[in-house]
Amino acid sequence: MKTSGPDVGGRPTEPLELIREAKLLLGRMIRERLNETGLKQSDLGRRLGVPPSQIAVWINQPTRLSLEAVVRLLWAMNARLHVHVEGHDGEHGPPLGHELTHVDRSGGEQ
Repeated sequence: MKTSGPDVGGRPTEPLELIREAKLLLGRMIRERLNETGLKQSDLGRRLGVPPSQIAVWINQPTRLSLEAVVRLLWAMNARLHVHVEGHDGEHGPPLGHELTHVDRSGGEQ
């Protein structure tokens, strides 16, 4: 099985490229949320018990993000990720969409 390949109509056709695209999208969303909240990397580091340098790696190099890191970062920013999964016809990669919903620590949506 190939792990990377050419784009078809501007959409990645292989799993590794889809993963890279998803991580870049998540990284952009996390940066946007960080800007919206006014939180600093040091704030996130304190909340998560990790050095600010680790936060900087996650934010500035989103292709190095793990699912665990994404969830931890979103939690520290009082946000959560909603994921929508759709089937596709095989000719085009699955659509990548996103939605961030602000939640308070008690779990209520805002």
